[in-house]
Parts: sequence; structure tokens; C-alpha cells
Amino acid sequence: MNFLIGIIAFISEYQDSGLGMGYGTALAPILIIMGYHPLKVIPAILISQLATDIAACISHHKCNNVDLKINSRDFKIASVLGLVSSAGVILSVIVALKIPRWLLTLYIGLLVFSMGILILVNVNKPMRLSWRKIVGISFLEGIGNYINPFNLKLC
Repeated sequence: MNFLIGIIAFISEYQDSGLGMGYGTALAPILIIMGYHPLKVIPAILISQLATDIAACISHHKCNNVDLKINSRDFKIASVLGLVSSAGVILSVIVALKIPRWLLTLYIGLLVFSMGILILVNVNKPMRLSWRKIVGISFLEGIGNYINPFNLKLC
């Protein structure tokens, strides 16, 4: 069973590092469906995600996919994403510890379902960068990341 979880986690992280998201989105619901308690799954994913995100950021910077020099646009965007997402994670941890397990599980299901619908609706729509969208998405991502675990993106 542990080997299977390792394979699923590896595939999820490979997708996340290459595409920018997907580790917690895929892994958390899979582990919960396998019977693991959400409050045990989430911290493990948060810690492992932080470590792999740092490694992915270093790799993306070395491959020139992003420029993480202090005054670069990429660094500014990454800083906003990281800080606002962190605030959302803190808020969601507080809420998750106070609500019943069934409500937490329902939220996870609705979150995953909603993300799938949003992806399908916006699949071919061009997106433009705006600071308002970055802040909003970062906050929602942070809230979702306690449940759809931690994507403290530095890049």
C-alpha cells in the first residue's frame, strides 16, 4: 500500500512541478477516498509540497523558465502568490480544525468538482495577467490549499 501511495504522490508531484498545480488537487482526494483522515493527510501533503516546490523553483530558475532575481516581475508575482496563499492557508487551518469531518469532506468534494468545471469552461480562453486576479486566486488557492494542499509557489 505504501508503495502505491508513493507512486501516486510521485506522479502528482511530477505534474505539479511541470504544470504548476495538481499535487494536492490529485493526491488529497485520492488519499481520503482510500480511507485516510483529512486532518492527517493535509499536514503530510503540506510539508512534502513545500520541499518539492522549493526544488521545482530552483530547477525552473536554472532552466530560465522564470527569473527570480529580486526586482524581476516573476519574483514580484511569486511573492504575492506566496504571501497571500499563506494567509489563506492559515485561515483555512483554523476553520478546518473547528468544523466536523463530514463538512470538511463535503468541502473537498465540492472544491475538486468546481475546479474540474472551471477548467472545462475556461479551457480555450486566453488569460491576461492582472494583479487583482493574482491576489484573488492566491487567496482562494490558499484557502483551498489546506484542503487542496499547500502550493506555496516561489516560482
